[in-house]
Amino acid sequence: GLAKDAPEYELAAAIEQAAWRAADLTRQLLGFSRQTLLWLRPVNLNDSVAEVVALLKRTIDPRIALEVACAPDLGWAQADPGQMNQVLMNLCINACDAMLEGGRLRIETSNQIVDEEHTQGVVEARAGAFIRLRATDTGCGVAPENLPRIFDPFFTTKQPGKGTGLGLAMVFGIVKQHEGWVECLSELGRGACFDVYLPALTGPAAAAPAVAPSAALTAGRGEVVLLADDNEMLRSLGATILRHHGYRVLLAEDGQEAVEAYERESGRIDLIVLDLTMPRLSGREALQQLRNINP
Repeated sequence: GLAKDAPEYELAAAIEQAAWRAADLTRQLLGFSRQTLLWLRPVNLNDSVAEVVALLKRTIDPRIALEVACAPDLGWAQADPGQMNQVLMNLCINACDAMLEGGRLRIETSNQIVDEEHTQGVVEARAGAFIRLRATDTGCGVAPENLPRIFDPFFTTKQPGKGTGLGLAMVFGIVKQHEGWVECLSELGRGACFDVYLPALTGPAAAAPAVAPSAALTAGRGEVVLLADDNEMLRSLGATILRHHGYRVLLAEDGQEAVEAYERESGRIDLIVLDLTMPRLSGREALQQLRNINP
């Protein structure tokens, strides 16, 4: 809500940027440890390519030529679209970091039948129908002694402060969580090629993909939200965001207050948001009492 010429604006912007960096680092750690909850649905990876390419065109070094070759008949994969965007973005950022003097980044998608011969040299690979996402660059390449370690968390060949060593580790973790695998071919001075394999969907699920709901917060029209959280900062922030989007907000500091507020105001409350862990009554206990009042 600050005006851009306000003296606090730059400080607030720096705080926000630091918070996003911390959130992104946490997301990468969770991705590698495979603890990130996935929302799986039929996905066409060409959509992920289109989204990432649109962002890359605005941000990468103009000396890097971006080429895209997507299969028009690409099959469907069971995947989390947000996580697949992250996989491709990490591969592309890694490729761009390897081309400090410019070069060529090529992104491809294709349908692949993996046979037994292909699986012989790849531990994670298995035979069957797969969707392949490929990112190829003309950068500095990977030294042979480093190739076995590129997916290790915190391993990086970049200068201090230039990388966390989590980008490729996150790619590995997300793809494995999707029951796929990643292959890398590279030589020093001759670039690198990363192939991501995801199981292809077959049967009715592939023919009728689900439609994803909008991720945007719907604008309110004065509906009343009861928000219960014992953390004052989260409670205040939640109220601010909801009011900014057109909702009216009632606040409760714990589950007991939430139940009491509902008993007083039940006729005008449209939605209740409960923290899971709260004093006096937990979110689960409060929910049970609310259901007893109004099933």
